[in-house]
Amino acid sequence: MPSGRPRFRSLLTNGALVLVSLIVALLLAEGVVRMAAPQNLGGTQLVQTEHGLWANRPSDAIPFAHDERHNTYRITPLNERAPVVQGERDLLLLGDSFAFGWLLADDDAPHTLIQRGIDEAVGRSAWSVRNVATPGWGTGDYVAFLEDEHARYAPDAVLVLLNVDDVARAGRSPHWQLSADTLTRNGVRRNAWKYRLNTSPTYQAALMHSHLLHLT
Repeated sequence: MPSGRPRFRSLLTNGALVLVSLIVALLLAEGVVRMAAPQNLGGTQLVQTEHGLWANRPSDAIPFAHDERHNTYRITPLNERAPVVQGERDLLLLGDSFAFGWLLADDDAPHTLIQRGIDEAVGRSAWSVRNVATPGWGTGDYVAFLEDEHARYAPDAVLVLLNVDDVARAGRSPHWQLSADTLTRNGVRRNAWKYRLNTSPTYQAALMHSHLLHLT
């Protein structure tokens, strides 16, 4: 009858071989993706709020690349795109990726241009344009966000920049249900596993370096 020690050694050797094989396979797959289908590397920009809405992930720097364009987004703890100019009154800007300023530098982002125009018209520090526009949002998300987060921002005015697909996205939104003539809010909650993953520094670092992970 064979002793337990040789069997343990055999299992340990087989396990090590499987692990090495897996690492080699992942490295080969990473190399193939880099050559055949290189990805635009960048960190996760969105996280879910407590009520299941996608919002900008607070971070000092979220690098992003698209073809030859490279940029870094800065998001405040209030899910706003920086920079935020402090003013006597607040103008809350809602919209999708166009309003957010996708792939645009800070100086060219919509909230910066609007802020500049307001400053020239009524003077500096009169208004603060706070851009919480989020890629993928539609009109249903605008209403839901205001319902959930109005107290956090308490804006003096709200500006919505509508895009071509914003209304259609409302029809696909999981947050609303249209029945006959009644529109009701669905109770959507945050996916805890996705939230932990998207806020993990290790996952963000992996996204910045792995083409395979982005493709997956």
